[in-house]
Amino acid sequence: MDNLHLTNFDVHRDFRGAMTAILNCADQAVNVFNESVLHDLDELLRAVEHDDSVKAIVFRSGKDSGFLAGADLHVIESFKSPEQATEMCRAGQQLFQRLESLKFPTVAVINGVCLGGGLEFVLACRHRIVVDDPRTKLGLPEVELGLLPGWGGTQRLPRLIGLSAALPMLLTGKKVGAKEARRIGLADAVCKAEDIDSAVSRLLQPHSDKAASPSQGNHGLLSVGKSALSWFKDRTTLGQKLVMRFAARGIASNAKNYPSLPAIL
Repeated sequence: MDNLHLTNFDVHRDFRGAMTAILNCADQAVNVFNESVLHDLDELLRAVEHDDSVKAIVFRSGKDSGFLAGADLHVIESFKSPEQATEMCRAGQQLFQRLESLKFPTVAVINGVCLGGGLEFVLACRHRIVVDDPRTKLGLPEVELGLLPGWGGTQRLPRLIGLSAALPMLLTGKKVGAKEARRIGLADAVCKAEDIDSAVSRLLQPHSDKAASPSQGNHGLLSVGKSALSWFKDRTTLGQKLVMRFAARGIASNAKNYPSLPAIL
């Protein structure tokens, strides 16, 4: 851990063993996933995966412009073959799976935009704290570019918040603010900027059920009150089939020109 030298993350650990990793993408106005950031995240995960002294990781942004704006579009534009795109998807999926599989709590503190690959990244974390600010927006806008979320967003988002809330975000690029993120179960907590440290501490309390149980981080529907209809649509096989059928009808007229829509479904 002492030999960890990262270009894009400022990392430090407190007396509790909780590590804070502050993302400040080098030479960029906003934080984006590029090859350098992905390499740093890989190095960070390698350093902590088998380190019993690390009790938690808190991911924060070092930029006022927001948390993470997603994958660097210049990288996507540079692809010369489907194989290159496939390899990038596979690398991101494997990296986020390792993040999700860490044995200790992971917390993403989201202030400002968290879009595309940025949202897929925080979906792989166990907890999400969203800062109550008008600039805070969470979404998967890939469909607006004719793409689909390739790093697990089509799987993790519906599992976390249910199909009925996830499909508008996946199929239209809908973005949600802090309070709506909490309402639909995308965020564990909402706080003011000055209360971030307190919110993180509450999530990381040693006797907190959320901190103690690895299985509770990705069950937003269970922690947020839902109507019986929402439960039926999101938690029963018949309800899910009906939601998917209606969604398929809704995209039918655009599916030919936007193949990412049926691919997402």
